[in-house]
Amino acid sequence: MNNYDCYFDGSYKPEISGCAFVIETDGKLVHSQVFPEKLTSSYCAELRALHLLLQHIEQHINYDSQIQIFGDAEDLIRIVNRKKPGKDKHKTRKLLWKLRQNYTISITHTNRRNNKVAHKLARTITRGRSILQPRAFDLTNCKTMRLEHIIVPAHMQFPPSESKYLSRKLFFLIHGEVYKPIHVNAEDVLVDGYISYLILKEYGEQECSVIVKS
Repeated sequence: MNNYDCYFDGSYKPEISGCAFVIETDGKLVHSQVFPEKLTSSYCAELRALHLLLQHIEQHINYDSQIQIFGDAEDLIRIVNRKKPGKDKHKTRKLLWKLRQNYTISITHTNRRNNKVAHKLARTITRGRSILQPRAFDLTNCKTMRLEHIIVPAHMQFPPSESKYLSRKLFFLIHGEVYKPIHVNAEDVLVDGYISYLILKEYGEQECSVIVKS
């Protein structure tokens, strides 16, 4: 049985809303997606994000999987978990009941700190831009390395600031690549790009492209 941890969130502005979800298994990213939507409230943005997540589960995740869904919209989670006999006009609740015939699904309230990646992804829409934008780099002297072969010197092994780490992680989730390339010297010692190295490790990447500094 496969186990998945899923997070959803919505962000609302009158002119545009953002709906996002993130799916992980064994602490590794499986899928993330963010959608621009025209909605009428924060509640609708949260509900739409959950519905899009459930649709993705139905279309892409194998039956008999165990799925834990987390969100910070407590009232919404209470409503979709409510059992209602007979005909139910609530589309998301109907879809959830349908999926529970083939999956083990729980939907649980969590705080915004634990849900921060989905929250920040949704806000990239209402802010009108990604937190970071792609940049061009000279990749002339580049090679592929296994992450485990990169030597991280002791003076670099300190936690980065939370805000900086999160902004770089969001860039990775949105663009599928790290914001800043990893640089090593001729002895494969890391000289720059420690946050990129940490993010690739967090999401289970085995290899990466590095720039060799002479």
